Amino acid sequence: MRSNKRSPRTESDQQPKTIAPGTVTSIEAQKNSTTRYSIFLDGEFAFGVSRDLLLESGLSKGVFVDRDAIDRILAKDAVDRAVASAMRALEQRMQTRLELRTRLMRKGFESETIDTAMERLSNYGYLNDERFAELWIENRLAHRPRGRRMLEQELRQKGIDRQIIQETVANMEIDDRSAAIELATKRLRSVQGLPAAEQKKKLTGILARKGFDFGTIRFTLETVLEEDADPLEMGDPDGGVV
Repeated sequence: MRSNKRSPRTESDQQPKTIAPGTVTSIEAQKNSTTRYSIFLDGEFAFGVSRDLLLESGLSKGVFVDRDAIDRILAKDAVDRAVASAMRALEQRMQTRLELRTRLMRKGFESETIDTAMERLSNYGYLNDERFAELWIENRLAHRPRGRRMLEQELRQKGIDRQIIQETVANMEIDDRSAAIELATKRLRSVQGLPAAEQKKKLTGILARKGFDFGTIRFTLETVLEEDADPLEMGDPDGGVV
């Protein structure tokens, strides 16, 4: 049996675990959100809804809300909240489908809710792994040069489909040599004053860790150091730097 005394308004992002059917006695705007409303059933806070869902559901004072109606409303609200959470993440930076899905899972949303939210975001045009791959590569080449292999590896770790990665890398015509020379030139100051062999070894390690292949590394060292790079000092092209 419900108490006639109204409970304090709850404005948590999470809905209450158990909500009993009842009659809407009050609908109030939430203090910390201009787009969400608190629904009170029989004088007690029951759940929160967005403004759009409030209008869509037909909730109003005096309406009796049964169990099926509550379940439908909460399911739709969960999708609304998942979409809103994903949108906040996208406002910070562009993200892949996998990153957004992982974020929503960590927020506690159910798989079915996430699927529906992802479909809505896709329809909005916010999920574009092809564009993400392009922007990722552009940013890396402009600020943190690295080889084609490293770029592909990073995109795979982001959950981008292998075919999308291959097509994007091919279309962008990445110049490994230019990127390697730019990186080696930036790092040259850190090895100046060292014996020539040590300079080569350190620069080789830097370039190898950024995903540049053996041929590109050798060409880069010959260009930056303006002398032939002895293959014996270059390390093992398959196993890294000795």
